[in-house]
Amino acid sequence: MTEAELARRYGVSRGIAREAVGRLRALGVLDSRQRKGIVVGRVDPIKLVAQSLPMYHRSPRDLLSLARLRYVLEVGSVELAVRNATDDQIRQLAALAQKFAELRGRPASAARANEIDLAFHGLLLAMTGEPLVAGMHKVLAEYFHLETATSTKRVIVDEATYWQHQAIVNALQIRDVEQARALLRQHLQWNVDVIPSDFVVAAP
Repeated sequence: MTEAELARRYGVSRGIAREAVGRLRALGVLDSRQRKGIVVGRVDPIKLVAQSLPMYHRSPRDLLSLARLRYVLEVGSVELAVRNATDDQIRQLAALAQKFAELRGRPASAARANEIDLAFHGLLLAMTGEPLVAGMHKVLAEYFHLETATSTKRVIVDEATYWQHQAIVNALQIRDVEQARALLRQHLQWNVDVIPSDFVVAAP
C-alpha cells in the first residue's frame, strides 16, 4: 500500500500516515519499495531495542526488569562462551581483568571503572559467537553504564569485584562451564536482588 492508501484505509490524514510510516521505517518494521509501495521489512531486533530503550519508563521497577534481563543473557550465555571462546579472546579478557586490578584499592573515576567493566562483559558475550546475543547485551549494558560515562565521581574498586573478574578469566582458561556460571551468578547478583539506584559497578 502507499501512504495515501494507508491514510484512506485507517481514516487519518496523509501527514499522520507519513509520520507513522516514517517511524516504523526507522525501526526497520516497514520498507518502501519502488513500484511496490510500503512492505513489511526485516526487523533488526538489536536496533529495535536500542531505539526503544530511551522511551522505556525509567522507574526503579523498570530498571530492575532490565537488569534482570541482562543477568539472564549473561548467565545463560556462559556455556556458549566457554565452548566458542578463542585463546586470543581469553587473553584479551585477562588483560581487561588486569586493567581493572590496577584500579584496586585506590580512588578511580567511576567512568573509567565502568568503561573497563563494560568492555569485559561485552567481550564475554562476544565469545558466544552469536551476534544477536552479544548485540542485545551491548545495548542493555550501555544503557546502564551511560549514567557514569561523563561522571566525575570517584570510586574505590573493592577486592571482591577485582577477584570475581580474575576468577571468571581463570574458569574460561580451563574451560570449566559450571565454575564460570557460578562465578558470573555471584558477580551479577545485584541484578536480581536490588533495584538499581546507582549504576556504578565498583564499591563507593
